[in-house]
Amino acid sequence: MQQRMKRGAKRALAMAVTVCLLVMASACTEPKLAADSFDDFCTRVIREMVGEDYVTIHFFFDDPDALGLGDVAPTFGRYTAEVDEEEAERSAAMIRDLMRYDRDTLSESQQKTYDLLLWTLQSAVPAAPMYYENPNAPNFGWQAQIQISLAELALDTEQDVENYLALLSDMPRYAEALMQYQQEKKEAGLGISAEQAELAIEECETFLQAGEENILLRSFDERIDGMEGLTQAQKESYKQRNREAVQTYCLPAYQTMADGLEKAKDESSDGSLASLPQGRMVYKTLVRQYTLSEASPEEIQEELEEDEQAMMAEMRSLVWQDPAGYQAWEMMDLGTEDPEQSVAWFRERMQADFPALLADVPYTVSQVSPALEDTIQNPAFYMIPYLDKEGVENHIYINLKHMGDNVLPTLAHEGFPGHLYQTNFSRQTGDSLLCQLLEPTGYSEGWANYVENYCYRYLTENETAAQLCRINSQLSLNLYCQMDIGVNYLGWDTEELMDFAEAYFEVDTQAIEEMHQIFIASPGEYLQYYYTARQIEKAYDKASEALGSEFNDKDFHQAVLEALPTKEGIEKAVDAYIDANGGQQISSESAYKAAA
Repeated sequence: MQQRMKRGAKRALAMAVTVCLLVMASACTEPKLAADSFDDFCTRVIREMVGEDYVTIHFFFDDPDALGLGDVAPTFGRYTAEVDEEEAERSAAMIRDLMRYDRDTLSESQQKTYDLLLWTLQSAVPAAPMYYENPNAPNFGWQAQIQISLAELALDTEQDVENYLALLSDMPRYAEALMQYQQEKKEAGLGISAEQAELAIEECETFLQAGEENILLRSFDERIDGMEGLTQAQKESYKQRNREAVQTYCLPAYQTMADGLEKAKDESSDGSLASLPQGRMVYKTLVRQYTLSEASPEEIQEELEEDEQAMMAEMRSLVWQDPAGYQAWEMMDLGTEDPEQSVAWFRERMQADFPALLADVPYTVSQVSPALEDTIQNPAFYMIPYLDKEGVENHIYINLKHMGDNVLPTLAHEGFPGHLYQTNFSRQTGDSLLCQLLEPTGYSEGWANYVENYCYRYLTENETAAQLCRINSQLSLNLYCQMDIGVNYLGWDTEELMDFAEAYFEVDTQAIEEMHQIFIASPGEYLQYYYTARQIEKAYDKASEALGSEFNDKDFHQAVLEALPTKEGIEKAVDAYIDANGGQQISSESAYKAAA
């Protein structure tokens, strides 16, 4: 996974959709805006998206002043149900202005930005009703994510340090706001479930009990020690002030959240979207955003079932035809003792199959702090660097406690040719700041999952073993997607989830209960990893069949990387690649079935 903009920052844009439908018609009758004002318009959109959130602003931008964001106070912003309505009103003019631009007069890069902004707005219809957000979801909520965000916030100047310390002093206020929201959710009959609350409380207690291993102590000390121009006395003074701030503000804020979540528990709900009055509607919106398509959950479920059967048949055929390849698959070692060296190895190994970056990218591979091993349960993640600064160091973090034996594919997913590579390719080839902010996770995670599976061919000389690795990985995600739909759209309880899962996995009651809570905490999450990756695989088969010996992996990947990051955009880019090389168009489905 990659750490991107907080959900609340994109929520501002999504809420604007309620106004969008009202202003589109009126925009058609207003005078068109000049194309040379489009970049300024995009800057205004960015300001609307990040709003008052100091962390988001300074996380993504090295020079906030250039965007008119330099005066934003060091606070966490606001979190209330009313903020959504205010943001929708402020966004009305922005949406009207978008529709007043003549797309044909814009540059190619601006057209891509225009199309992605329009898709983002349209895919969010209808926006989530009030109180359907859960800002304290286990693993994905503020109490978990803010720790790593603060630990990675750059401290380059003394003013950065002063602002950081001021930011910590705002934590109690923001924690109170979150708990007020949770209480209002409960009063509206949409409260956080007891199970979800308990998991979030455990994360708060882990932070409270971390002692000297607290990530906000260790990470601050490390950054201060690395700052140039400070005397040792100044460094010690800052460290002491940070310790006092953590003690005075952060620990009480986490206690506030632990206590508030205890009070906000709703014992009457299991917390799934399917259990809420308008939850199925919200899930439909999430499905569109995560799959980059217009397909309904029912259509996605049908496609998942077809994919499952096709992959099962392909796996059986491979095992039957090549028993030695099956044994090679079972014997594959996907671990590594040197993650950083392995990332460098993937960078070299991919050169023949993926377009080169225009410039080298500095990066580090580090282990997460022990204090975060349980809170951040992902095996690894990539931290997106400043969007407006070239040559900045990229960071991949690995969590060995949750890594398992699948280290090498995970490193390909996060590094080369995964997130790190794709992020820098987009940046170096001219994607605008707004395009980079709006990039759907369904695209970025779909690409990373696709190349993770593609890279199995680098890890073994046995083609059957590589294919079995790919199928097994995708099949597992496919089944998780079906279970996600079952829980959050069809309303499966743990017994129904068990009935489905035990046909494929060895599971017990505890494992099923844990899986149930994961699906509730992050509805639709697995679709963003699986669906686009599967579409790229099908497009690969389609292009290779259409072009035969003229097919080239590097050119295919370049087409996907440069595409508008939607399902339709990828399909158009691949079709254009086929046409440009003299191929005959065939459907992705027929091509996939032929390949399988």
